[in-house]
Amino acid sequence: MVTQSPPPYLVALFNVTAGQNGENLGSDEQQIVFFVYMLYDVSNNKVVALHHQYVRPVEDDVMETALTEECKIQTGLNEDLIKNAQPLDQVLDEFERFIVQKGIHPEHGVLTLDGVDQSIEYGIRHCQDMANIIQRLINDGHHFTEPEIIKDRLEPGICSRNDIVDDETVVRSRGLPWQSSDQDIARFFRGLNVEKGGVALCLSQQGRRNGEALVRFESKEHRDLALRKHKHHLGQRYIEVYRATGKDFVNVAGGSNTEAQVFLSRHSDDGSQVIVRMRGLPYSCSAQQVVCMP
Repeated sequence: MVTQSPPPYLVALFNVTAGQNGENLGSDEQQIVFFVYMLYDVSNNKVVALHHQYVRPVEDDVMETALTEECKIQTGLNEDLIKNAQPLDQVLDEFERFIVQKGIHPEHGVLTLDGVDQSIEYGIRHCQDMANIIQRLINDGHHFTEPEIIKDRLEPGICSRNDIVDDETVVRSRGLPWQSSDQDIARFFRGLNVEKGGVALCLSQQGRRNGEALVRFESKEHRDLALRKHKHHLGQRYIEVYRATGKDFVNVAGGSNTEAQVFLSRHSDDGSQVIVRMRGLPYSCSAQQVVCMP
């Protein structure tokens, strides 16, 4: 068995939004206004550099101020700090360059630490706490060799009516735009791993989409995080997210067509092929005509 060697560096990230922070970070869909990233040298068990940058949020004609009072009180940020800052896309570009350069001579906003820095910056203190935790883990013999992989797209899959689905991995989403696809719904939960074929669109008695979907995640942890997306927006609509059961998911997604399962197992090794059902075809339609259909 090949043992994976630990990475030479770790990067710790911390964000502050214009709204709620701490445990409720992101729950109110406010924009990022402060971005902190730290480079940690695993071999020498020390912090190499710490970047912090203010972020100018996208202007909102409705909002007179960019920061909520809760954010100002909790973080110490003020309007003047972010009004002249760079937008998020430019900040992320600099972060990418920082990663490519592995922290060597970062352009600006850097604190090179020798010991504990006494900065009172809200986000920087949190990154320093992360550094202390990383240092302790390394001293205790921990090896950072098993990163958690986050999928960037929904992979196709088939659910059987005989499958047993854990109740702690399923949510029900309501209020979805009728034209939403399974990929759109998976992107709504971006950052969380949805099981293969884990989005089941609910249909009305007339066979039309009713704005609901059952979503199955790979773990209870990701399901719990999905519940925090309750009343977040997909386009112009806010989406309700509730707990559901494994039985709910199987009732909607479960199929009994073994031929489809055999077909997918034979032709979809890379997860790039799926089966679609077509209705309303002329009785005289041939397979070749379906293939050539524009």
